[in-house]
Formats: sequence, C-alpha cells, structure tokens
Amino acid sequence: MKKLPNHDGADEEPLSDEEVAATYACADAVIRDLQERPEAYAAKGYDPVALLKDLRRMKTRSLRVRRQTERLENELLHLYADQAEHLHNLFKGMDKLTAYAEKQRPFDPEVQEWRENLEEWRGHFPKE
Repeated sequence: MKKLPNHDGADEEPLSDEEVAATYACADAVIRDLQERPEAYAAKGYDPVALLKDLRRMKTRSLRVRRQTERLENELLHLYADQAEHLHNLFKGMDKLTAYAEKQRPFDPEVQEWRENLEEWRGHFPKE
C-alpha cells in the first residue's frame, strides 16, 4: 500500500490530484481491511463497526468538499475572465475618450498624462 502524503497544515500547497487519489486509495484499503478482518481490530480494542462508519463518513465529506472546491475554482476562473473582459472594455472606453480629449485639448498636460498612462497599460490587453 502506498504511503499517505504528509499534509499537516494550511501553509502548504494543496494536495495534487495524485496525492488525493493516493489518499482515497489508502482509505479504501483500510475500509476493505476493516470489512474483511473486523476481528483483528476488535482484538486490539477497536470497534470495527464504528471505525468503518467514521471512515466512510469522513471520505464522503471529503469527496463532497472536493467537488465543491472544484466547482468554486471553476466559478472563480470564469469570474477572472469576466473581470479581464470588463477591464479591457473600460480601457477601450478610456482610450476613445482620451482620443476625443486630445482633439479638444491637444496641449493639455492632463490629457497627455492620460495618454501616457494608457500607453503603459496597453501592453496588458489583447491587440485589436
């Protein structure tokens, strides 16, 4: 049986998919062993029925939270994409308004500063 990954705190990176799979595989192996050899656990003073119930409950909760995490990560990615799109639209609007202001006030230092700032930011957006 593979060794469980050492993961003991929030300061660490999340477990990889392989580590999660190894953890579930290990839990499945322990559950199988409890089912096949309950008397061995009882002989050591453990309640195999309670252990089995607890392990199944913990695994079920873990799987549910993992699915929820994956759903929320996907939702977050979509929100990042929406944010980028709206920020790009804001940039394009500011670019048009600055172009208009440049025609109206071509020598205004404030308008020139707007243009300089926009040109610095331009590299962060897709080319049109």
